[in-house]
Order: sequence, then C-alpha cells, then structure tokens
Amino acid sequence: MPVTITRRSVVGMMGAGGLVGALSTQVGSVPTPSLAEGSAMPLQAGARFGRWTVSAVHPIEDGALHVDVRDAEQREFVLEVLARDTSPLATRPPAVTEGLAIYVRNGGDGWHPTAEEQGLAAMTLAEVLTANGRGGAIAGLLSHTDRVLVHGEMLRAAELVRGKRMA
Repeated sequence: MPVTITRRSVVGMMGAGGLVGALSTQVGSVPTPSLAEGSAMPLQAGARFGRWTVSAVHPIEDGALHVDVRDAEQREFVLEVLARDTSPLATRPPAVTEGLAIYVRNGGDGWHPTAEEQGLAAMTLAEVLTANGRGGAIAGLLSHTDRVLVHGEMLRAAELVRGKRMA
C-alpha cells in the first residue's frame, strides 16, 4: 500500500520539535495549568510549536483552559482546551487527544467555519501533546457539552459583549 503524506502529518512533524522546548516546570514562580494530570510540564508564554507562538496561558476558568497563540504574521487567536467528550452527539472540535478537545475560539456558536491556519495550530498542538504523552485528561476541565450546561448563560453574555466590541 502506498504511503500518503498529508498536510496534517507534515504540520504535526514540524510542530513536534517546537513544543518540546515549550514545556517546562514553571513560568517564573507562578505555576501554570498542566497539560496532563499529574504532569510537571505546562506550556508557557513565548513557546513555539510549529509556526505558532504561545502568547499566554491562562488559568483554568469556568472549565476551560485558554491558550493565546500568535501566527507567523503576528495575528492573535485563542485555542480553548476542554475535556474530550466521546459521545457521538458531542460538538466536534478541530483537534483531539486521548483526553482533550482543542477548539478555536472564533466568537461563533459552532457554525462559523474555522480559519485554516488556526485549525492547523489546534491540530498541531494536539499531535505534539499526544507525541509527548501530555494528551490525557486535566483536572478542572469540562467537556463542551458540560461547559454549556453549567456556564451557558455566562458564555452567551460574554460572546455578546465581545461581539459588540468587534463591531
């Protein structure tokens, strides 16, 4: 059977080397969220993975971990890491690991198309985390479904405010 190399596999291979350097034990003296239960290796600002750079890693809030990312053209976007939901009815994220779902936070309600570059960043992050054994569940994260059930009203209000600022 012929071997097929896809864009996803190439991007994943490019990112694997970059994120290894992004993983360290602490950022200064303030611990950052872990990318695997019991892991001592969190992401930190300034870390590169593939052609993207981590701008900031925010503490887990309302069941989600937000990772601010910058592309090669210095455009900022947010990857939202949630717990993976294996239900066949679950919202499908651009990328998953064994225990995580990585979404692109684009201000949509799940119906906006994901910008290709941002989706590739989510896939690369997922592949690198998996390759480094950091794709397991993280305490405190909720699945997309659980997050909407628990925090839906607050999330809708925040999106309305964010949408008004962008207009």
